[in-house]
Amino acid sequence: MFAVKPERICGPGRNMRRRSLSARVAVLSLTSGLALFSAARDGRAETNDLALNRLTFFDGAAPGSAMPEWQFRGGCGTEMSPAIYPRCNPDNTLFANLTNELAGALAPALLAPASTIGYNRTYIGYEHSITNINNSVTGLQHWARGTEGSAPAAVTGNGTERVRSRVPDVLFVSRLHMRHGLPLGFELGVQGSYLHDSSMVAMGLDIKWSLWEGFRRGIGFIPDFAIRGSVNTLVGNQQLYLTIVGIDAMLSKNIAIAGAFNITPYIGGQALLVFADSTVIDATPLRSGYQECARRRPNFVTDPMTGQTSSNLVCDAGTGTPMGADSDSFNDVVFTPTRLIRGRAIGGLRIKYGVFQFTGEFAMDVFAPGWLTGACGSSGSQPGFCVTGRPTDANSFQRDQIRIDQNFRQFSINLAGGVVF
Repeated sequence: MFAVKPERICGPGRNMRRRSLSARVAVLSLTSGLALFSAARDGRAETNDLALNRLTFFDGAAPGSAMPEWQFRGGCGTEMSPAIYPRCNPDNTLFANLTNELAGALAPALLAPASTIGYNRTYIGYEHSITNINNSVTGLQHWARGTEGSAPAAVTGNGTERVRSRVPDVLFVSRLHMRHGLPLGFELGVQGSYLHDSSMVAMGLDIKWSLWEGFRRGIGFIPDFAIRGSVNTLVGNQQLYLTIVGIDAMLSKNIAIAGAFNITPYIGGQALLVFADSTVIDATPLRSGYQECARRRPNFVTDPMTGQTSSNLVCDAGTGTPMGADSDSFNDVVFTPTRLIRGRAIGGLRIKYGVFQFTGEFAMDVFAPGWLTGACGSSGSQPGFCVTGRPTDANSFQRDQIRIDQNFRQFSINLAGGVVF
């Protein structure tokens, strides 16, 4: 008889583990690639794609008054006489409300109880979220004006004055999610999300730590407890940088039924931090900023009272600027960054049978969004964050105060199906 060395028994096991890990990495790469491919399969504009250039307004002279008056016509300069072409301004209130609700739709769902899937085990699942939005076409028109729409969506107007007369009640987001169990009760996850009827894709990471889990006897009445951190960010979008950070806590209790099924109800709380920044947006795409200002130079101006020096860009060459109008280079706008904190309550149920898991949950805002940075004053039931206004304008406070709709609450219905191996 030949003695079998221990390493010959252990060796293949190690190789199997390596192959298993490689297979999981390959699956992860494939699922992420599929999510990106499905969203960016072609260059056509989809119904829910962003059109931030329409979230602009201009200053026009009020009849019989020397004071400028705020006017909004779905894109500055599109309904005025071609000889006027007033300068564009970003509508920061509409931008903040649009990005706030978009973040709510793309925010990472829990879709898991507090307990882990187990050390060195992997979960791969398909998840789907349905989230409501404020689709008003008569009040805050952030979705009606800030997204592309299509012929079935009954878009009216031309150029930057286009507006959707019908906006859906909900947004649909599909997600591919992979989690892997680590020692000491940790789980590490990655995910790719796709907003339907758009070209928007978000990628994310999450890490969960189950501080208290697995008690089935003695003090087994105590539920499992875990905390989780996550981050989702919009990728490849030419108009918006959007990042959603989630901080979660959850309680759950596993219930075995007939030795085959496991039912695990869970509850949780989630704090969402929203960080949204626009790129430089061309508010007048029907005009050519390069043609009207092909060569620019810095112009330095010294304030005689304070001695402080400031600078701006002056056009040295260009053609096509309408008479009496500013060059189109002034119509490149950047929106005030959105910095919000939101709180949601979550309740769900997971059903497990063998390697298969099915989860459903409901999440809803428990308080209105608040600003992470600064606050001054309020307007009715919509307190907001103020930015510096134009002191010569009687309506500057109303115009420059960014207000988030305090009366609207978002909710999400999240569903998932997956396997654990």
